[in-house]
Amino acid sequence: MGQLFIRWLAGAIGFGDQSEGFLTSGGSLGNLTALLAARQNNSGFNVWKEGHKTGYKPAVIVSREAHYSIARSVQILGWGEDAVIPAPVDDNLALDPAFLNSLMEKASAGGRQVIAVVGNACTTSTGTYDPLDKIADFCQENGLWFHVDGAHGGAAAISPQYKHLTKGITRADSVVIDFHKMMGISALATAILFSNPEPSYANFDQEASYILERNGGYEWFNSAKRTVECTKNMMAVKPFAVLKLYGPRFFVDYLETCYDNGRLFARIIDGHEDFELAVQPQSNIVCFRYLREGKDDSWLNKVNSFVRMKIMEEGRFYIVQTSIKGKTYLRTSLMNPFTGEKEMKGLLSHISELINTYHEDN
Repeated sequence: MGQLFIRWLAGAIGFGDQSEGFLTSGGSLGNLTALLAARQNNSGFNVWKEGHKTGYKPAVIVSREAHYSIARSVQILGWGEDAVIPAPVDDNLALDPAFLNSLMEKASAGGRQVIAVVGNACTTSTGTYDPLDKIADFCQENGLWFHVDGAHGGAAAISPQYKHLTKGITRADSVVIDFHKMMGISALATAILFSNPEPSYANFDQEASYILERNGGYEWFNSAKRTVECTKNMMAVKPFAVLKLYGPRFFVDYLETCYDNGRLFARIIDGHEDFELAVQPQSNIVCFRYLREGKDDSWLNKVNSFVRMKIMEEGRFYIVQTSIKGKTYLRTSLMNPFTGEKEMKGLLSHISELINTYHEDN
């Protein structure tokens, strides 16, 4: 069941017939597994068997806006904090590929060996897509592993309307996609896809005759050979059932509805003089903040944090906050396809009411 769904998903995003993958518990574990494969494949020796050699200092280039799980994975692997090389971003907060060459040269001069680049599809903070095709060009030219963290928005690759956002994802060595993000499935299940499955087997090549038989073949059915986990829930039941009952259109309709809502909310905010967007949304993630003429960023940061705290205490709406270029923004992730213009305008109206409360208390 799991492999049937994985093979469908791999084909749906554009991977070839030789691609493979498996399910794991969340994007963080998926990213760690992908970087393990990158290490095994691009280190020039068998790290799994031999351990880290003296002078071997691997590194990964990733956007400054990347999910924290990338840095966490690198540090779990024991490479150190400075093994995460942050790439500058453009005005839309997407990785700027113009800096990739200089970043790799600087890392090499400092004794670091860049083995991989991670592209975001999309970032968790603002829902921005990195230029995957240009990152793929760089990785191909330099023999690097290309991993796409598509935990949130990688599923856009199956959408006729939004697949352009993921141009280049088919050239990745590995891709992570969460079903519980933009595929409408309840938590928790994540696909880790490999364009070439061989490196994923080399990750955990060890003796354990009671479960890990050494038969010289690839046991696609034995996920213990390729994941940190052994015993797991039947993660494939829900997505496979949805696929068989409703067909691929369910996943497409869900994502496109939520992404369309992101654009609708952005238009509403653009038409309201008391609010501004952080960036024009490319997904269902919308970051915005309340504005007041004559007030500085310090005051605005405090009032927007106040709004978020009050909304969370009330429970009528659910929003979080994030910091972008030193400014506090409110962040919504429009996951419910039944959310509409009425609810969006209601949120902005309620924020304005809370602002009046803030003035009275302060």
